[in-house]
Amino acid sequence: MPTLQGAAVLAALLGIMTALVLELRRFRTALEVAGIIRFGLFEAVAAWWLSGYPLSFTAPVGVIALIGTEMRNLILFVDVFEKRMGQGVDLVTAVKEADELRFRPVLLTSAIAFIGGLVSSTLLSRVAPPLTNFLIRRCPPVMTSCRFQEGCSLAAMCKAGDAREWSV
Repeated sequence: MPTLQGAAVLAALLGIMTALVLELRRFRTALEVAGIIRFGLFEAVAAWWLSGYPLSFTAPVGVIALIGTEMRNLILFVDVFEKRMGQGVDLVTAVKEADELRFRPVLLTSAIAFIGGLVSSTLLSRVAPPLTNFLIRRCPPVMTSCRFQEGCSLAAMCKAGDAREWSV
């Protein structure tokens, strides 16, 4: 009996293939692009095995991001390749030119995304938790018994800087 997870994976793969066929206008080309999925899965399994880390809850999200990035890069390559083939260029020349034209933009995009992700996550982890902690401890919850009193507001309590515990 099929499981719900198996059905979800099958539906996701069907959705991906449908989007690829609509984007690339050919089923064969969509299959070539979707073939990159097996490499992303192999890379992820090899990395888990080599690192010795257990499979975590967030690891599949990283695998999905990795596969999505690889598919995007391949779609860019296939787009240039198909255009060159449509111009009458032979197969080997079209592959070489597509590779030469798309390698640098793909490399720079991936590097910027990686570095930008590190910088933004580092900044967010240094700013957001302390700020949230400060606001939670300085300002009482919105649902306080004070809100039913005349002239008592959250803004007034935060301005006053009253840091005592408030009853909900």
